[in-house]
Amino acid sequence: MVAKQRCFYCNNPATLLCDFRLGLPFGERLRDSKGREYDVTTIDKPLHTCDMPLCRDHAEYRGWLHIKAGRNSHFDSYDYCPEHVGMVDTGAPVMQDSEAERLRRVVVANAQRRLMRERGVRRSPPPPPEQGKLF
Repeated sequence: MVAKQRCFYCNNPATLLCDFRLGLPFGERLRDSKGREYDVTTIDKPLHTCDMPLCRDHAEYRGWLHIKAGRNSHFDSYDYCPEHVGMVDTGAPVMQDSEAERLRRVVVANAQRRLMRERGVRRSPPPPPEQGKLF
C-alpha cells in the first residue's frame, strides 16, 4: 500500500503541487555567428517547477490551464505554495536538472525555517547592536 502524500504545511492530504516555474530544462549549448555561447531549452522535458506538496488551504490559486492532448484533453490549475505567493515566474533561466533540485531543497529549507519561526520553535537571533552601543 502506498502512503498518500501530505501537505508540507499541515497534515492534510496533498492534492496539489506548487507550479512556480524555477527554470527551463537544459537542451544544449549553441554558439551564435559572433562566437557567443548560450543555453538552449528543450521541449522534450517538462519545466522545472517547485513541486511542493500542498492542500487546497495552503495553495494560492492562480488560474486554469487547458491541456489539449487529443482525447486526453483536460483542465489543470496553477497553484503556488506560500513561499511563492505574489511572485512572478516569467523569465526563468535555463538550468540543469541538478540545479533545479538544489533550488527545490532551498525552498523547502526556507519553508521549514519560516514555519518554525511562526510556531515559536526557533527564534531569530537578536539584531546586532548599533555602533553607538558597542562602547
